[in-house]
Amino acid sequence: MLMLASCGGSTPSSSIVDIGKLDDYFTVVSYKLETDAKEKGIEHLDDVHGTLVLVIQRNKQEMKFKPSNIEDASITGSTPGTSYYVFRGDATATAKSLLKMAPGKKETVSFVIKGIDPYNKYNSEEENTSNRKQHYEALTKKGLLDKIELDISWDEDVENAIEALKALKGMIDDD
Repeated sequence: MLMLASCGGSTPSSSIVDIGKLDDYFTVVSYKLETDAKEKGIEHLDDVHGTLVLVIQRNKQEMKFKPSNIEDASITGSTPGTSYYVFRGDATATAKSLLKMAPGKKETVSFVIKGIDPYNKYNSEEENTSNRKQHYEALTKKGLLDKIELDISWDEDVENAIEALKALKGMIDDD
């Protein structure tokens, strides 16, 4: 999981970054979020596209993971004012490329992202308007995005889930 505070611009602080199992191997040096949200407008957040660019430094520690260990990865962004993601993107190929980085190397990686409209027909019109405004502003202004997360599904996680399901099946069959 990768978390960054703020939106747009760049941040040198890796103290706000959590990349889960990769935390011991990388430091996020800076990032930049670019979207077409201003052109699409607040009523069309599902049509927003953009790019999240990260500058990442690989440390010298030997990595125990291989690209083949990654089953799937996604990148999401959120804001503290809503319970919906502001954007989402497929990150599988980019996450696998990170595992190929040489120790000590600094690279710029990009993620294609798509905006998410927080409109919910069960919410009040005021709540929908507020949520949309927060998403729009998080996509267009600095400092309003709460976090960005790189969520990686590892092959060992899938194997553990399969084993747990087999154990549950065994318990059900015993009854």
